[in-house]
Amino acid sequence: MNERIRKIFLTNIKLIEKTDKAIYCFRCQRYDQAFAYIADSTEEMHLVLEEILQNREYFLSVEEASVIAMVEGILEAKKKGDFLLLADIYELQLSNLISRIQELIIEKEEFPYTTKIYDLNLLALQPKNNQLYEQLKEPEEPKILLDKGYAVEYTSCGLMTLAAIDEKGKFYFHSNSHVKQEAFFLAMEWAKKKAEVYHVLGLGLGYHIEELLEICKNAEVYIYESDFNIIRLTCNFVDLTKILKNPRVHFVYDKNLEAIRKAAEEISKKESVVVHYPSYRNLKMDKEFLEPYLPWIKILEDCV
Repeated sequence: MNERIRKIFLTNIKLIEKTDKAIYCFRCQRYDQAFAYIADSTEEMHLVLEEILQNREYFLSVEEASVIAMVEGILEAKKKGDFLLLADIYELQLSNLISRIQELIIEKEEFPYTTKIYDLNLLALQPKNNQLYEQLKEPEEPKILLDKGYAVEYTSCGLMTLAAIDEKGKFYFHSNSHVKQEAFFLAMEWAKKKAEVYHVLGLGLGYHIEELLEICKNAEVYIYESDFNIIRLTCNFVDLTKILKNPRVHFVYDKNLEAIRKAAEEISKKESVVVHYPSYRNLKMDKEFLEPYLPWIKILEDCV
């Protein structure tokens, strides 16, 4: 992959995230926040659209006329102050266009695996949890982990998702499209409790953790993960350094769920236990004590 295409791909990941958050804020009538996200992404959008128009041979399937019409529509909606229309254009046109570009790049390019991300994650993990660092220090080929029934796949936004297999079949830990949007929605739901300390069951690939930290800027977050294979896979494929270097984060390899069970038993009014459902589904041990934090779980189990 040449450097220009790589730059577009990485820029699009950020652009999709900011666009999704702007749409959410428009829908909630938080117009000041929506325009803050738009302002923060303006340079990125200009860069990507300019590259599309200049590299017509590479992006041949993207119609130039539709890109120009979309930009004109955005400008007109802004001029009129029609924020509902503006949100529609961002959601139905801009967001879909960026996703199509990401899918095109993924289809055309190769993404060779390197140990760079793994090494950076371990370096950030060592001062946070030296015992876990020592366990992860001995490398294991990702292919061996993938052969155990896990899957790590690119999504249409350019980020990765994770899947595993249980007795019902394959299931995903994150969306296959707008990964950060899903994580943002989940974190917003959790953050309504206004806790000072969050005990989160499930690392996944870390997206929901990152969003929770961003929304609850002063809260401490304890991450509990019982599946060592997921920890290793995540360290191999996702840059967790922003999470691991955050002084508010505590990372616990909770093999037998003893730590989160204790946290749940000793919970105070300033603390909150929240459960990432796919991680809960992945548990291979007694987990009934977590059911109060998924009040709909019995209904769900009766429906499937």
